[in-house]
Parts: sequence; C-alpha cells; structure tokens
Amino acid sequence: MFYRLSKKIRDSKGATAIEYALIASLISVVAIAGMKLIGNTIGQKFNEISNDMNWDSQTPDGSGTGGDGGEDGE
Repeated sequence: MFYRLSKKIRDSKGATAIEYALIASLISVVAIAGMKLIGNTIGQKFNEISNDMNWDSQTPDGSGTGGDGGEDGE
C-alpha cells in the first residue's frame, strides 16, 4: 500500500492536474471580481440615466407639475 501511495506522489500527472485546478480557480476569482465591479458600475449608470429621465415628475420648465394626464395638457 505504501508503494502505491509513493508511486502516486511521484506521478507528474497529479501535479499537472493540481496546477490546472489552481489556474482555473484563479481565473474564476478574477472573472467574478471583474463582473461584480462592472455590474455595480452598470447599475449605477442605469440609475443615473433613470434619474435624469424622470419623465412623470418634471415638466420642461422644471415646475414638477407634469404627468397628470389631463386632456388640456396642463
């Protein structure tokens, strides 16, 4: 049994698999961090655009009385 274990330890295939696993985990951590950063930035940008549009609460003159749906347009 000890012979099999020592043979596996000296096997380079296991080391290569571990190296690939470490590389894959590093790539995934960087990808997740990047997506989180980009996601937050995009979310903030959408909020800014939404606040700038503000369709129903402001009239063109800035009086804030628009959007009541009246027939006469006031």
